[in-house]
Amino acid sequence: WATRRNRVKEIKKFVKKAVVIFPFEKEIYEREGIDCDFFGHPFVDIIPVSYKKASSDRFKIGIMPGSRVQEIDKHLTPFLNAFSLISKKINNAAGILPVFSQETKNYIMKNFFLPPDKIKFIKHDDYAARSEMDIAMTSSGTATVENTILGIPMVIGYKTSFLTYFIAKHLIKIKHIGMVNILSGDTVCPELIQNDLEPAKIAAACLKILQNKQIYDDTVRKLENISSGLGKPGVIGRAASG
Repeated sequence: WATRRNRVKEIKKFVKKAVVIFPFEKEIYEREGIDCDFFGHPFVDIIPVSYKKASSDRFKIGIMPGSRVQEIDKHLTPFLNAFSLISKKINNAAGILPVFSQETKNYIMKNFFLPPDKIKFIKHDDYAARSEMDIAMTSSGTATVENTILGIPMVIGYKTSFLTYFIAKHLIKIKHIGMVNILSGDTVCPELIQNDLEPAKIAAACLKILQNKQIYDDTVRKLENISSGLGKPGVIGRAASG
């Protein structure tokens, strides 16, 4: 649906029934005469939504450059530099950097400079720790769905090679790249792509949300509404019996 909408016609030749994980996909399949169900997104079963932020005198900034080395290489430096700029405006800012493995952590520590005592590593699937984030700088991908369910406002960024971007720009037929915005149909969380993914712009977008309670609360409310559209817990069971 993002790049090659016509491939649904090919899928129809081989699929009797489809189970999709996003609500808007159901209409796309049914429009082509494919029996389709949406039971919810499986992350709803995986990520508890009952977390409540512990009281803290520090603003906690998520730094989420992606899981692949190529993504880390493209995103982490501008994210770290943006965090440094935010720290100049918010003295008590603390960084949270989720990683998928010890190998990823070692790679980051070897290849990037991290401000001493400012950034804490956590496991990517430590959702209790992630829920403490006040905002997150997030590469476009699965993490944006997780953060939506957790109710964490985001600044979404993505940068790739010029050739890949050039090809994608001509293939992608949708307005947004962040799933939270695709689901909403509106820019709930700002997006910074390619040359716009620079530290000053990232920091300014984060500060605009953090330093304006009305904008912050409105963003959280919109995230909650989007999350509710992803279904209620029990998704996997409903899909298995449906």
